[in-house]
Amino acid sequence: MINKNLYSRLTAFTVIFSYLTICVSKAGLNIAFVLILLTCIVGLLLKQPLLSKDAFERRFSLFSFGLYAIGLSVVALSASDLQDLVWFARKGGFLLLIPLLIPMLSAHHDKAFKALLIGLGIAIGYSIFLFLTGQSLGEGRLQSFWDVGRWAEILAT
Repeated sequence: MINKNLYSRLTAFTVIFSYLTICVSKAGLNIAFVLILLTCIVGLLLKQPLLSKDAFERRFSLFSFGLYAIGLSVVALSASDLQDLVWFARKGGFLLLIPLLIPMLSAHHDKAFKALLIGLGIAIGYSIFLFLTGQSLGEGRLQSFWDVGRWAEILAT
C-alpha cells in the first residue's frame, strides 16, 4: 500500500525527472509524461487532488484543456484525413498532462528548478564535448541530445 509520504516522494521524483529531461531528451520527456500520468493515477487512489486549488493555476489548467480542444477542432475541420487528427492528438497530449503536473510542481518547485539547471548543464556540457572533439555539425549549430531542430539553434544563439 502506498502512503502519503511515499506519494510525496513519487511526485518529487516525477517533477525532478520531468524537469531534468526538458533540456536533455525528447524520449525522456515522453517517459516523463507517462510518469505524470502514473503518478496522477496513484494520487487518485490516495484521493489526492488532481488539479490545483489555486484560482490562477486552475485557470491555467482550463486554458491548457481548452487549447487542446481548440487544436483538435481546428485539425478536425481542416484535416484531409484521420491521420492528421491522430497526429495532433498524440503530439498535443502534453497539453492535457501539464495541468496534472502543476500541483506536483507547486509542492516541489525548488527541486524542479535545480533539476532544470542540471539538465541544462548536462546538455551544454555535452554540446561543448561534441564541439571540442570535432563531432559537431558546424555552420553555427551545436549538436546536443536534441541534435535536430530547435534545440541546436537555441544552443547556437
